[in-house]
Amino acid sequence: MSTSQHSFRRIKLFLSSTFCDMNTERDYLVTYIFPRIHQYCATRFLEFIPIDLRWGIPEEESRNGLVLTTCLEEVDNSRPFFIGLLGSRYGWMPTESELTGLRPSVEDQRPWLNAKVAESASITEIEIEYGVLRDMDIPHACFFIRSAEMEVPDEFKEATGSVAEYRLSLLKKKIRTQNKYPVYDYSSPEQLGETLMNKIIAMIETEYPADTVNAADVLKGRHEFALKRRSDTLCEISETRRNFDKWIEDGNQLLLLKGPSGSGTSTGLAYSVVDLRRTYPNNKIIYYDFEIADPGQDPVDAFLGFLSLEQCRLSKDEWSMIAVDNSSQLDASEVERIMEWIDSLPSNIHVAFAAASTSPLITILQYRYACPSITFHGLTLQMQPEFINNFTRRFGKRLTEKQIKAITAGRHSNDPTVLKVLLNSLVNFGSIEQLDDRIAKLVDSSSFSIFSGLLYEGRDTFHKIGLLREFAEATVAISLMPIGISESDLLNATGMSQAKWSVIRPYIIQFCKGNNDRLTFVESSWNQDVKNCWGTPFRAAIGIKLIDWYLADPVRLARAAKAVASIYSDIWHLPMEDDDLKKLNEKVFSIALSPSTVSVLNNTYLSTLWKLLSSQSMQEIPQFYIGRPLPALLPQEVIKHYLRLAHIASSQCRGADAAFCYERIAELKTGLNHQDAPLYHAMACLEIGQASRALEIIDTSRLAVTKRTLFARLSFQKSDVHIAPHTRLKAILLRSKTFLLKGDWFTFFKTMMQFIDLAEEIGENTSPAEIETCAEGTVMVCYVLSCYSTAIEDHKQAIEFSQMISEYVERLGVGHPLSYLFMMAKTFRLFRAGNFNEMLNAAYWTEQSACMAFGRESYQYGRAHILYTYAHFKLHGDHGDPHQARNIYNPRNYIRSFETFRNNNIDWQSVDLDVRQEILRECNLFRKLIRDVQPLPEQQRMDSECDTLRQHFGL
Repeated sequence: MSTSQHSFRRIKLFLSSTFCDMNTERDYLVTYIFPRIHQYCATRFLEFIPIDLRWGIPEEESRNGLVLTTCLEEVDNSRPFFIGLLGSRYGWMPTESELTGLRPSVEDQRPWLNAKVAESASITEIEIEYGVLRDMDIPHACFFIRSAEMEVPDEFKEATGSVAEYRLSLLKKKIRTQNKYPVYDYSSPEQLGETLMNKIIAMIETEYPADTVNAADVLKGRHEFALKRRSDTLCEISETRRNFDKWIEDGNQLLLLKGPSGSGTSTGLAYSVVDLRRTYPNNKIIYYDFEIADPGQDPVDAFLGFLSLEQCRLSKDEWSMIAVDNSSQLDASEVERIMEWIDSLPSNIHVAFAAASTSPLITILQYRYACPSITFHGLTLQMQPEFINNFTRRFGKRLTEKQIKAITAGRHSNDPTVLKVLLNSLVNFGSIEQLDDRIAKLVDSSSFSIFSGLLYEGRDTFHKIGLLREFAEATVAISLMPIGISESDLLNATGMSQAKWSVIRPYIIQFCKGNNDRLTFVESSWNQDVKNCWGTPFRAAIGIKLIDWYLADPVRLARAAKAVASIYSDIWHLPMEDDDLKKLNEKVFSIALSPSTVSVLNNTYLSTLWKLLSSQSMQEIPQFYIGRPLPALLPQEVIKHYLRLAHIASSQCRGADAAFCYERIAELKTGLNHQDAPLYHAMACLEIGQASRALEIIDTSRLAVTKRTLFARLSFQKSDVHIAPHTRLKAILLRSKTFLLKGDWFTFFKTMMQFIDLAEEIGENTSPAEIETCAEGTVMVCYVLSCYSTAIEDHKQAIEFSQMISEYVERLGVGHPLSYLFMMAKTFRLFRAGNFNEMLNAAYWTEQSACMAFGRESYQYGRAHILYTYAHFKLHGDHGDPHQARNIYNPRNYIRSFETFRNNNIDWQSVDLDVRQEILRECNLFRKLIRDVQPLPEQQRMDSECDTLRQHFGL
């Protein structure tokens, strides 16, 4: 079967019955059975929409006689499926006045309807006659009749001897005597539910046979199904569509759709893709959704594999497009691979990405490419009513104007994702009489969020049926895994049975995005609502259970590292038994030190782990390794491992740990006869503030000596002739860093002139590694001129240097450490010039770069955050942080040090005096920035802190 045939199909199921007496059965079906059918349909690329008309026809339409029209239209919309339920009531009998407001869609049925109304037929009998019994040509129908054994209140029975009782008996007899459609008796909602589910699935399999479909068709179909699901609740967003037209007309290759989470980027992309396909039928437009990707597979590999499918191959000549949704899930390293793919694309292929504004993808692509973007801010007040009507119309229901106004007046009505959750709760609500109260409760902004209210409702519901613990375990597990958790992982880790999960799943799944392989809550803030709902010891226990399960099997290693890092950062502070905490820390310590996991964790995850493990040292040996142990690695692999740990340790001021890592690297390089081994001994000394000792090691190694010096001509040893130019570059650069750490600017610049001379001497035969080292030296000069000088001439020279290197640094990406230094230099130049408008933008990018390159727990991020806050305050008079109280800014750690506050393993008397003085000078520089925007009492407190730090350094 073709991809187009498997891309999307919709099944509407009309459920005909009386209302009040069938509420128990309908509620059971809506709560437990229909969601299971929906899940089955999703695996077949089908959408299942049950039509439940217990409410949905506004009062004004009822008065105008449009009830009949609505019911018959929904019967037609649901063909070829029909389900009839009968109990002890015959139902409401319309009068001739009800026929005055028939809409044109059923006008041709007027003669037949006149006859049925004249004989006092109920609306239920009319539905059954119209849908099935009159012509008997519908292929898929069945009937369910409630057994007399079921206890039913007298109010839900027709009076003995009444016309309604007689007509009900005739209708049941007519249904039972026909022999085309099956009739089932049931004595409980559960029996009804199981039988009905099996019957509906059989109908679906008959109507849509499960043909053999190749893997490519299935994969393509999953993404097309996601596209259709996102594009069917649309409102007027023509401005977005016009932006797409302009993008195509201008010939730009990239377009970014960005906005806060839930603001409608996915909806806007889906709408545009569907309409673009109509507008450009001869051009290929591919849709890909990262939510659909298998979490066990590398996301970029999955994306590139999808594009290699025969159905997705794009022409090299004609205009074509790839629309990529939910790109926020990619981390910085994955985005780097996406950029490599972008750079390889022919000019006729255009790509549109939808992601949250703060995601690595948006941040990195905006920095790298000058591409247009569309920013979403949610639904406008004009869009919201149309959005609401489009959603409820799918279920054959309509809200009144008053009800719509009540919804749009509440919180989050501009958030299409949250609004869908609210509307989904309403269409599954059975009582039209209590609908207004239901709406008022859900949109009440004075107490809790929509999700929080529904979460507590679910807690009460599942407590009554003995599934409270399972409901709690599932919601807590999802909240602990913002990276997403698969249903199979959730069940296996918690030990929950599939049977129990099947009962609670429909209620939970309405709050989730992603597919069965990556469940996350629609809004990240809902994780906090879950925390507020369940006790902290319980959440800690679930977190430990998840961590134990992920670490139990090496096969799960690919997703274990990120999962454990995410969970641990959420539960490490929660109350638990001392023994449990000790074991937990041992496991997480193994994650933070095992080469196999260190290699897959990005800087944010790894820096967070080591921040939480601040009382432990990288010099310790874990009780066990996750994945391959360190002794099993090749020397080059061990070097790469220690380089990564040293980078994290240095950015978190863990001097002894960083020094340890560099010493291990030096030992390994010595064993491999690498010329640069002494440089790592020197780097180890720098990490503990012994700049003079580092300089002595570098000079003794003679690696920094250039042929141009007289000393070199007189004392060159034979072996020195063979020192690689790149090694000399690194040695001179490291030598300059020792002077930078000591605050000796004159010697720093003098050394950097030697560096520049050697770089020019190398010339055209420069290797990529040498180019990066040259770039590092240039950026360092630019950084020092910008940050530590107030002279205009120095800033002009810094700008000249930055212009020379800007294109290269830009290609390194925003997450590269050199990008951080480069942007920090620009930010400081703008600060010195008093240009706070441009400074704010530059500081934003500096902050983003620091986060990706070093992690949020780094002193580099703390410094960038101070600069951003300072610029924001100068422009707006506040700190740009709604969580800050009393206008006090509490900065992150920004002090470049050699120790952490919880691991004071540095003897400051062993640190060079000039190094201590320079660190204090740097500290005062950043402290003054933030001090100047604080209230007076806070300024005095910060001044006293400075005195404390001076004493700590022994100055």
